[in-house]
Amino acid sequence: MPFRDTSYDIDLIKMKECLAKPYIAIETVINDIHFNIDNPQNMNIINSNRRDNTVKVYDYDFKNELGWITQNKNAACELLHHKTVNILSKIPNKLKKNNIKIDSQKEFNLNKHIANLEYDKETIKESIKKINNITYDKHKIALIYKKNNNLIK
Repeated sequence: MPFRDTSYDIDLIKMKECLAKPYIAIETVINDIHFNIDNPQNMNIINSNRRDNTVKVYDYDFKNELGWITQNKNAACELLHHKTVNILSKIPNKLKKNNIKIDSQKEFNLNKHIANLEYDKETIKESIKKINNITYDKHKIALIYKKNNNLIK
């Protein structure tokens, strides 16, 4: 699946986890989507060098061909941040649509955290740093899948 794709979704159990623990919701979503061995087609980012300022992402290149391309690490992590915040913002409505009753205080806490993730510069900076660490710490999972499926050249 291309890195820029926004059709990712998380299951109801993960949604409930994010609602209950909004301060680890970023990790929950990124791990569930991009480093989940049950959905290996979503393993589309490889941050294999902590010191380098680039990452490999499976995405469309300038010819609109799908493949592994090098991107600026900060830009990729920033994009992951925004995509994850978008997913988090949809959680309360998705749970309600599935007839799952949610505690109003938990919903308030999640929405407050989402607002910080969207507008507070320090929170955004910390989130992007956290995403950088997550993608580095989990890069071997994506590498193994890609090598086993001959997707890395």
